Amino acid sequence: MVRHGPRFGGRALSGIGPLAAYADAPPRHRIGVCLWRQPEPQTILWLSGSFQRTSDQYQTCALPILYLSLQEGNLIRGPRRLRTDWNRLGMFMNCVRFVEALGVPQDGAAGVFLLLKDTLELLEHSENVQDILPILFRLRLASQQGYAPALTACVSCGKKDFDHAGFLVSEGTIVCPDCVSGRGNIVEISGKSLDVLRQVQEVSPLHWHFLTSGSSEETGEVLLPAERRECARAVDGFVQYHLGLTWDRGRFRRM
Repeated sequence: MVRHGPRFGGRALSGIGPLAAYADAPPRHRIGVCLWRQPEPQTILWLSGSFQRTSDQYQTCALPILYLSLQEGNLIRGPRRLRTDWNRLGMFMNCVRFVEALGVPQDGAAGVFLLLKDTLELLEHSENVQDILPILFRLRLASQQGYAPALTACVSCGKKDFDHAGFLVSEGTIVCPDCVSGRGNIVEISGKSLDVLRQVQEVSPLHWHFLTSGSSEETGEVLLPAERRECARAVDGFVQYHLGLTWDRGRFRRM
């Protein structure tokens, strides 16, 4: 993840993106170039640089290429735990791959940066994070990018308080038990699971306490296996129907 420094047009920009390096760089620059040759997405950098339009001997396009010349870089945060906990690293990389598959517009890059940063911090500092995190991340990112399901009230009668509901995948809405008859493509979901999905839409991953060991079954905070399955079916169905993305054989593919 990259946070561009304030020298770019006099303003600070945040976002994510790849960093390129060239092996034939001048010797005095080669050591610095090698530092960025294979950047890790879970590493946050502070960069300053300048934009320069130049030609390329291998260029096949008639338009000039815009290069970003790196002047200096500082490591802001390099998480230690993810380097040794492969399960946590896998969860974070699943989130990164979803961002790449969905695509992020320029005006949304700062928000996605903050979402990934908070997710990274949750994985780095919390104990026993449940493996449903990447799926809930997809709901949060989709909602942030304008694909937010309406989970506040029954779409038919407006009722808000019920023990369980039906999630309409194609509409991205919920119906109460009294209005569920005759509806198709429904995922049954408990009131607690529905509350979790609402929290995912509303607050940062740093406040998803139902995913960590700080929650307890006695207080009803932690997500039970059946509730995790409900949330996963609802989110996966929504993402597949509305975003056209599904996780298959280690990668996201378009349906």
